[in-house]
Amino acid sequence: MIHTLNLKINAEEALEYFNILTTEYQNMRWQYYDDHNNHKVLDPKNNINKIWGWGLQTTYDDIDFVYHCDLDPHNEPPEFFKDTKMVFGFFKKLKSHFKEPFRSFLHVFPPGQYIGKWLPSPPAHFKIFVPITNSQGYKLKVYGPTEVSVTPTPGHIYLVENDYHNEWTNVSDKDVAFFLFSVPLKYKEEVLALTGCV
Repeated sequence: MIHTLNLKINAEEALEYFNILTTEYQNMRWQYYDDHNNHKVLDPKNNINKIWGWGLQTTYDDIDFVYHCDLDPHNEPPEFFKDTKMVFGFFKKLKSHFKEPFRSFLHVFPPGQYIGKWLPSPPAHFKIFVPITNSQGYKLKVYGPTEVSVTPTPGHIYLVENDYHNEWTNVSDKDVAFFLFSVPLKYKEEVLALTGCV
């Protein structure tokens, strides 16, 4: 349900890319609660008011428009997504290893943030999760026939299946940053067979 791929990343390059966005792309950054398009739809089972990040791809024609992770209805297929000007360097290289990646974000999860059990919406896909920074208090969980829990490690790439409920928590005392994007389900076996380095 959560698979560690044999495809490795250069954790220092990932962190360098994150630092570039932090220093040079503040104008493209969103903060989850402040920039949400409709506060009334926020699910009370979550604690996500402090999450922030960047939309690395967008469904909008204006690729300079700040693309918040909840602006779209979550069901657009890959062909609706366009790369923003933040698709360069490390992330461009990472993205090139996957076919039709879409809904690409760099998220920062502060301490105490929590996304409760949810089933992702269509189209059929799986998620690619790439930690940039981490803490022992950060967990990915998938509830299927058994409960699987992982503390992601920088340098690794994880495939997270969407067939079951997902849950993400940060009970540590520091922010954790990660890339998150979707890949169509038809490529799952191909991705599981990937080996090498990004």
